[in-house]
Amino acid sequence: AAGYTAKIPSATRDQEEARAARRDLLRTAGIGLLLLAGWLAGLEVLVIAALVLAGLPIVLRAGKALLARRLDADVLVAIAILAASALGEFIAAAEVAFIMALGGQLEAYTTRRARRALGGLVSLMPATARVRRGERETEIASAELQVGEIIVVRAGDRLPADGVVRSGHATVNQAPVTGESLPVTKEAGDEVYVGTLAESG
Repeated sequence: AAGYTAKIPSATRDQEEARAARRDLLRTAGIGLLLLAGWLAGLEVLVIAALVLAGLPIVLRAGKALLARRLDADVLVAIAILAASALGEFIAAAEVAFIMALGGQLEAYTTRRARRALGGLVSLMPATARVRRGERETEIASAELQVGEIIVVRAGDRLPADGVVRSGHATVNQAPVTGESLPVTKEAGDEVYVGTLAESG
């Protein structure tokens, strides 16, 4: 078992991130509409506007990456955008920039969901843990758990850390972590997870 500390995302931070995400999504959607309108109407000026809006942030990030002697996806995409633009293929360049911007939106969305899920899991961790030290049982803060600590868990307790069962057995509800609908029997040698509930044993 191991102890650790974690911060649960605050409601204020979540709201700020949600507002920023909506702004970015509206901006990306606007660029896509601008590109589509330019392509359908045959107006190159709209396509170039979409290219600048979507491509400029990528080129700036690529410049910073090169200054830091780092080769990443932004550098490669920036090269593709600049090469297509130099050849007068503004639609192709704008498409590449838009797809990159859309991909960034999807990545950010996935990250936010994962962070919220992790925050929900951390909130399940009990504040204290019952540990066996020698012949004595002591209650300590979960954040003070050390690697190798023997944790005593009774029916109705939430597990304060990941670990491996040393002795005994219990029926454990793992739904918050694994999504399993039915409790699972845990015996010596089985892995158990923080935030799960020992229902009996």
